[in-house]
Amino acid sequence: MNLWKIVLWGLAAGMMLSSCTNPIEPVDGDGDGDGLDTKVSGSILRSDNLSPVANALVYDQGSQARDTSNADGSYELNYRLTSQYATKIIASAAGFKNDTVSVSLSPGADTTIVLRVRADSTSPVGGTSSGKPANIVLVGSSAENIGIRGTGANETSVITFEVRDSLGIPVGGSNKVKVQFSILGGPGGGEYVFPVEAETDGLTGLVSTRVTSGTKAGVLQVYATATIAPGKTIKSSPVRLTISGGLPVDNRFSISRTVANIAGGVFDNLRATINVVVGDNQGNPVQAGTAVYFTTTGGIIQASTGTDVDGIASVDLITGNPRPPNGIAVVTARTIGDSGAAIFRNISVVFSGPTRIIAPTTAFEISDSGEYSFAYKVQDPNGNPLTAGTSISVTTSGPGSADLEVIGDNSVTLGDTDDPFWTTFFVTVRDNRAGGASGPAAIKISVTSQNGNVSTSINGIVKPGASVISVPPSAREPAQIAIIGNPTATDIFIAGVGGVENSVITYEVRDSLGTPIDTSKRVSATFSTSFFPNSFVQGGTVPRVIPSTAVSDNRGRFTANVTSGTQAGVIQLVARVQLPNGNVIVSQPTKVSVHAGFPDQNHFTLFAGNYAFAERSPSAGPYLFSVLVGDTFSNPVPTGTAVYWHSQAGVIQTGTTNGATYTNADGIALSELYTVNPRPLTPPFFDPAFGVGYHWVWAQTQGRGGRLITDSVLVLVCQGPITVTGLPASLTVPRSGASSLIPFEIRDGNNNPLPTGTIVTASVSFDNTVSGIKFVVGGDFSEQFPSYTVPNAGFARFPGAGVTSYQVRVSDISTGGAPAGSSITLTITVSPPGLGIRSFSIPGTVVP
Repeated sequence: MNLWKIVLWGLAAGMMLSSCTNPIEPVDGDGDGDGLDTKVSGSILRSDNLSPVANALVYDQGSQARDTSNADGSYELNYRLTSQYATKIIASAAGFKNDTVSVSLSPGADTTIVLRVRADSTSPVGGTSSGKPANIVLVGSSAENIGIRGTGANETSVITFEVRDSLGIPVGGSNKVKVQFSILGGPGGGEYVFPVEAETDGLTGLVSTRVTSGTKAGVLQVYATATIAPGKTIKSSPVRLTISGGLPVDNRFSISRTVANIAGGVFDNLRATINVVVGDNQGNPVQAGTAVYFTTTGGIIQASTGTDVDGIASVDLITGNPRPPNGIAVVTARTIGDSGAAIFRNISVVFSGPTRIIAPTTAFEISDSGEYSFAYKVQDPNGNPLTAGTSISVTTSGPGSADLEVIGDNSVTLGDTDDPFWTTFFVTVRDNRAGGASGPAAIKISVTSQNGNVSTSINGIVKPGASVISVPPSAREPAQIAIIGNPTATDIFIAGVGGVENSVITYEVRDSLGTPIDTSKRVSATFSTSFFPNSFVQGGTVPRVIPSTAVSDNRGRFTANVTSGTQAGVIQLVARVQLPNGNVIVSQPTKVSVHAGFPDQNHFTLFAGNYAFAERSPSAGPYLFSVLVGDTFSNPVPTGTAVYWHSQAGVIQTGTTNGATYTNADGIALSELYTVNPRPLTPPFFDPAFGVGYHWVWAQTQGRGGRLITDSVLVLVCQGPITVTGLPASLTVPRSGASSLIPFEIRDGNNNPLPTGTIVTASVSFDNTVSGIKFVVGGDFSEQFPSYTVPNAGFARFPGAGVTSYQVRVSDISTGGAPAGSSITLTITVSPPGLGIRSFSIPGTVVP
């Protein structure tokens, strides 16, 4: 122990003796176990570079506890308290000025206190003080993607570096250094950094610059360098930024629909969402808010909307008059590109009408052990297929039906389709028992559909065994190909994603009586396929059939194995057998869906349930976010694809097993944000480019080859109090006229917009007991619509008309005009979700 420590301990002992007469004693000294253990812990740091200080004396001014700091600066003071205890904690170290913190301790409640002993030129240089600069490290950027100059998007990103010594300690004090910034590999549109040189902070070693975009899109790299000795320079790793957000171009304008077929020929107000994706000539989303205009040949459609940050615009096609003559409504989406060029795309949606069944009308006959085959149609009056979920069944009834079996399209459920292929079906009704039941029978086709439930019957007879006529040997030749059971999988996944990649279909070759052929009649089969991609995206490999040919076995059976490629869609397979006499027999077509690949950045979209919202306690519930994840071919990724979430502020779900952060069958994953600490009120928990209250939520996953796929959304957390500015102390209304237009602003306590769903109401009160006297509000409000609700839209995050800016006036519409001097009161009521309700009243007078 050195002399300085002996002196410090002596001072502490003296203070302990001087306090022994203190009548208020928080420490239980009788050893009977009363009181609660209470701890004060923390660390002792230098004030100049925040490095730990060892061997510092830490003591309680009330002389109840003391300790000496460890090599890492940590210390611990232990108490046993029976009541609240107010004192001061003091840190003292040789060569430094003391630091003192006042504290009030509660029994059983531990406290953490960091003490900073003040250093000056006489203070020792500790082993953990920073050395000379050795490297430059990126610690953060305000935005990784900025917009082209002049498009209205965010054009700047603040980049912050930290200069460290060889031990990784931020440089400070006399070791601070000037850092130069430069751009390498930019698109050459006038982008720049400012400042080009700055000095590191003497305490933290941090230094920042701002990157501003130019007039061209592309990727740039920012380097930070510093000369630490003649001929010796240190340099950061490159910081990569993307400049995007140009004007729309024709070859990056896409349109899609959520459903292909709705019962618009039957019902009004059914909806199909039309989505448009708009990109610039660099393949980036266009500027948020780019207008897209829509028209339709059937029903009605919302006229226009603006793109979001991902270049996506969505509207609803609503069924109603006019119904398109052929039952197919064509939607056209238009926008304006560079130099005012019009860009448009079309897509069709079926307005399917009432259910119609077309089936044979003549009576049928089935001989003993025979069969009856026929085709039938289920469609609307325009020949279009019915809506998704339509169920079709074919059954038999009557005395002669006991041994009948229906095979083929006897139980069909339609998917969402506009393909006329799904209007024609084929069944075979077979008598499975020789000498069995006979007599009248009926074949019933039943359709259950949103388009309408309809059924029809075909009457006939099953003949008794005596009617069986001996069949010549020629009837035992191969005559038909049947499908045995169902494919092993009707849905397979593209190659390489870990899902089922193949489906096996079993066929059986039968003679004209429906009996399987044997080895003596063995045949060779070939397969033909038709592939219908789910997207117009180019590239990828189509599914294939293995083997390309097959030979029937001793039961007349052979199999086909459908194996996926890297392209999604629907494959239709038909088996064919060419007979020795030249005839060809074919099977019914079999469909297998191929879908779900790796996540793709161009098909990864994050949505906020609310763009602006108030803080609320966890018991009030979180705010919902969702991400839609698709593959390269615009299909949902496999169910259970993991999505990782993080947020600049608050706490957000991630890594759970209840489905919250794993995709469902539609490629959607959900997460919930709790608006708790850290709040977006202090750095780094808000985005400085937007200000206090604004912060980012990110979602990310992995694509092919481990490539990072990510998207983010900016949200606004609103806080009270509600402020209204611009309202006058009073107003005047000319008799039979209108007051001047009054502009006013409504904002939250951070000068930001109020939450989504805020209702602003303007009303005027007056003496309505006088006959004929009446006043109404105008401007952004009216007698019919006195309230305005802030929409849940991206633009509502930022100040502007209908968000923070409003106008109101009061008009006298009294019969003959209200008497001069009449009194009125204009009241503005603001009701933001989660922030309470405030009303502001302005008195007024009628003047001549």
